[in-house]
Amino acid sequence: SIMNRHTVIALCVITMGCTGAPEPVSTSTNQETSLPQTNTSGSIVDGVDVILETPTIEDGQLVLYGTANVPDGAVLMYLVKHDGFDSGDYDGYEVGHISVVAGVFRHHVPVSDWPEGYALTRLTFQMNPEGREQPEAILEEYGENGERLQGPRVTDFAGMRKIEINATTAIQ
Repeated sequence: SIMNRHTVIALCVITMGCTGAPEPVSTSTNQETSLPQTNTSGSIVDGVDVILETPTIEDGQLVLYGTANVPDGAVLMYLVKHDGFDSGDYDGYEVGHISVVAGVFRHHVPVSDWPEGYALTRLTFQMNPEGREQPEAILEEYGENGERLQGPRVTDFAGMRKIEINATTAIQ
């Protein structure tokens, strides 16, 4: 659509303008007036970012909490497993989805029956999370394979662009 072409052009102009020496005031003003034309929540200058605060355990629950500058309804996929899972020592494993609302996400994973060790967490923002579809508005914003997904943590694997964050939390 025309909107997305303008968004990509604005992204390119703004991204290039962010490096190097400070810009003249007139250029900065033009960029600021172009921002409302996009439908990206948060700061377009920095691209998309998902921040997972260090997961903590509260009342036997692993708390996944953070922020994401993506539109409401965007789906994050999480995988939490006990560090003994891969070696067959313990079968603690959970996978699921979290929706972002007003730039924030929060989810609790029960771990009260898990033995001492570590909870390994992987949080992913991608266009095709397993077992769940991204809302149409998210696919329109970032592309079917995330081809328009830009930001400091974005990785590209086999033509699929995504953000993936890993964290480790001690279980005592």
